[in-house]
Amino acid sequence: MKMAEFNLVKVPGEVAVKVPALDKLLDYVASGVGAIAGPMLAPWRASREGKARIITAETDAKARQIQATKEGSTSQLIAKAQAEARESVVPDKLESDGSLRIGPSEIQNAMEFQAKKRLMNVGAIAGHAAEELKGKEVSDHDPDPDWAARFFDGAQDVSSEELQKLWGRILAGEVKSPGQTSLRTLSILRNMTQKEAQDFSNLMRFRFVDFILIGALQKVLVEHSDLGKLIIHFFDIGLLSESTTWQPIITLEDDGKWGVEHCCGHALIIEGRPGQCLKDLLKDSNILFIIAAGKELAKLCNHQQPDEEYLSHLASLLAKQDCKLKLGKILERHDNNCQFSDIRTIEPFGHIEKSPIAYLKRLALTHLWDLFSHRDDSSPRRIP
Repeated sequence: MKMAEFNLVKVPGEVAVKVPALDKLLDYVASGVGAIAGPMLAPWRASREGKARIITAETDAKARQIQATKEGSTSQLIAKAQAEARESVVPDKLESDGSLRIGPSEIQNAMEFQAKKRLMNVGAIAGHAAEELKGKEVSDHDPDPDWAARFFDGAQDVSSEELQKLWGRILAGEVKSPGQTSLRTLSILRNMTQKEAQDFSNLMRFRFVDFILIGALQKVLVEHSDLGKLIIHFFDIGLLSESTTWQPIITLEDDGKWGVEHCCGHALIIEGRPGQCLKDLLKDSNILFIIAAGKELAKLCNHQQPDEEYLSHLASLLAKQDCKLKLGKILERHDNNCQFSDIRTIEPFGHIEKSPIAYLKRLALTHLWDLFSHRDDSSPRRIP
């Protein structure tokens, strides 16, 4: 089945030269942190070749040294430093006036700790990227030095394991398809906490193409007040937007179907009349648009399972257009075509208010209403 896709561009006549993905990853890491990228990725390259003898004795020694620094995680390194700091809280470290005595050894220790922590962070992220890329080939290309500089400048300070995995997926994605993640997205991600990344991943369960239909979220919002807060937050930091002047139009294919990737390897399939236009579906529901940075991050998130309640409400909106909504697992994807399994029909929920504005007024001073009226009040309220 043909899937909806708006960002595929094919250039006829170009023949891409393929190279091992791990070799290209090495180029990227070296562009960011220098020659230490060699020993940092040596274990994965040795595994790929299937013979450790290709690594010289000197490189192998460096590789072991790097692995030793990664004996645990950055959090363990920090915990060790915290423990040592508690043990060294003694008067002889203070000047007579009570100020901290900082000598050459203290400065050197601080610099070494920071450098070691940052290298461990980069090593962990490169390792996650290597795991995703091992055994694959990519087109041969030169890493963008500006992108690599910006990426590793942010990556070196990412100590959370979950965020390291996310940054690893970004690096692997850039190796596979340069330009997949913009500098703007890196800037936003650099300032995101682990909780924010997880919250955004959860919010993307309600993604429908590149927007979120508020009309299908009515009951979900009533039962999960935190969802409204998340929408406002990601609206504020530039991952979501609203528009009152432009409405997307969905037109079913000649076979009366229209599919779009959803989350967790699933796709949504709309069935109706051949060539049917569903502009009224979107006209009757306020829409939040997922802007460029949000779309890039959405592709990298580890989504939760599809939200059945949300899909049921979405099916109710589609039922008003004499359409059915189905959910299927994506088996294979080749260019713009997909094969599915376990396709099932989503049963419509009950009544959904036709007017989203009336619904928002009914919610009165809830957080979602604050979003659309551009008011700033984060105090919790009970939804009537």
